[in-house]
Amino acid sequence: FHAATPFSMKDRFLSDGASDLQDILKRWKPWLPPKQIQGLQQGGLVCFDGTRKAFFHRDESTGAHADFAKALETLATSAESLKAESVKADT
Repeated sequence: FHAATPFSMKDRFLSDGASDLQDILKRWKPWLPPKQIQGLQQGGLVCFDGTRKAFFHRDESTGAHADFAKALETLATSAESLKAESVKADT
């Protein structure tokens, strides 16, 4: 694992006690992927404003997810910029 994994988990536990994880883990059953390489896949988040990439995050480790508030803020700012450009073009 990458060092970001335990730090990400610490941040999550300190922010809200990982309440969503605690609820899910009650029902969790271990699962191993059919191919070992499949267990190494990480996720990420890409947000587009039309065809332009507005926000990009690649998870560097398990649990090191994107900051959704930051992604939404970026998209809101992008939308406001496009709206302002559209108003300028109309005048």
